[in-house]
Amino acid sequence: MQVRWIGVSKLALVCAWCVGVFACVLRWVGTLPGIGSCLVPCVGWDCERYFWINDMMWSRAQNYCRVNYTDLVSIRNESENEVIKNKSQGTPFWIGLFNNPWKWSDGGNSTFRNWSVRNPDNYNHNEKCVEINFQDNRGNGWNDADCNIPKTFFCNSKDIIYFLC
Repeated sequence: MQVRWIGVSKLALVCAWCVGVFACVLRWVGTLPGIGSCLVPCVGWDCERYFWINDMMWSRAQNYCRVNYTDLVSIRNESENEVIKNKSQGTPFWIGLFNNPWKWSDGGNSTFRNWSVRNPDNYNHNEKCVEINFQDNRGNGWNDADCNIPKTFFCNSKDIIYFLC
């Protein structure tokens, strides 16, 4: 068995990321640490977490997030958009915005949008879902896209799990 450092430490009886973000942003899969569990990669602020998942079509991604977390990520403001942008490392990914008319998968009422130039354009009349593509040549932002193209995606989870190490 190999042991790897994942950035969690025990400081004054509180689990914390080595960068100082406290345990409320951690999610242990299964059971508590030390009992055969693993840590899901995530980013977070205000005890919300965003989980990066491999390629799926939009509807399958939405279902996966709803079954395993809460829903596809909703982006409520520019600061959340920047955090997600930094974590995506330039890879296009699905978010929870879709055209029915444009609304968030989780039912949230955020009106924040960060469309790329000339978007949404509903190219070929089949672009009903939203991807973020920060390497797009049309302004590095949101793009309406064909929901049937597999892409990576972020799931949102609002569970707060506190524990002692």
